[in-house]
Amino acid sequence: MDDWIVRQPSLVTRKRALLSVVVQRMQIAEGLARNLDRLGLDRKAPEVPSLQEQADRAGAARPAGEGGGDETAPEMRHNANESR
Repeated sequence: MDDWIVRQPSLVTRKRALLSVVVQRMQIAEGLARNLDRLGLDRKAPEVPSLQEQADRAGAARPAGEGGGDETAPEMRHNANESR
């Protein structure tokens, strides 16, 4: 519904009235917000690991001795002997 509303060239009719779908969408959104409030559900941001924690995990996931060097797949590497 939101996508359709956003794609409309105007939300107001020629008689300067708001499209009924916009009014209905507002009523649905307000009702949902009221129900969530009654249930006591508050929006909670997800816990995001720090940059250092992410780097530590990425380092631990890599096997020893790998990393750094050429990460190109072997079949994609240029072989000088094959080009001539």
